[in-house]
Amino acid sequence: MRSTSAKVRLIVVAAYAIIIPLCWLSVRWVGSTPKSGNMIGTPAFDQVGHYDPQLQSEINELWERIEAALKKHGDSYTENFAPPATDEQIAQLESTLGYRLPGDFKASLKVHNGTGKFLSQHELRDVTKMDSQWYEYVEILSGPVTGPLSSDPAQMGTMEWHPAWLPVGGWDVYEIIVSLETGRVLFWTGYEAQEETKSWKRWLEIVAERLESGAYSPENYWADEDDYWTPGSERKM
Repeated sequence: MRSTSAKVRLIVVAAYAIIIPLCWLSVRWVGSTPKSGNMIGTPAFDQVGHYDPQLQSEINELWERIEAALKKHGDSYTENFAPPATDEQIAQLESTLGYRLPGDFKASLKVHNGTGKFLSQHELRDVTKMDSQWYEYVEILSGPVTGPLSSDPAQMGTMEWHPAWLPVGGWDVYEIIVSLETGRVLFWTGYEAQEETKSWKRWLEIVAERLESGAYSPENYWADEDDYWTPGSERKM
């Protein structure tokens, strides 16, 4: 009888030893699974994700212009610019998001993997901070999402976060967003998203043009009291 009881206890302990680790692994797997549908490989998103040496050259030139214009105001405005992101870092971010990064934004990361604050209160995050901030917003502000998504900001309600939005920078509670589906740059105030430009490349072009023309300096807050916008916004042209 005692032998039978000992065998039962041994079986129960063995079962727990197997079940508990499996439960832990399942929680970890679900938690690390992107909430957005993986759209990589479809024609529309392949176009947004297009990346080639010519595009990289154009993005390199834009950053050179921005840095040269900033340095006229002092070296402190570029001292926090990070070195390029590695291919491995970019691949890891894409794996987490379930989307290929827009080609122009990927090219930008290959110049600077984040900048710190370089235009007034604005900063551009590195891939680790983007990943963390995206996951936080998805967990707090997004509902269950499956299948193809639409990144049209007009379709988003109050205090909602779209899983296809990548929070690339901003300041305080305001976010500069790159749409992983369309490549557009959006500005999110916590209550609504507004389109700033059709692409990240265009956003950088406007930043460079404004700095070079002297229309703005890095000390500017780039925002009116009642109308917030980003440094590269076409809404202010």
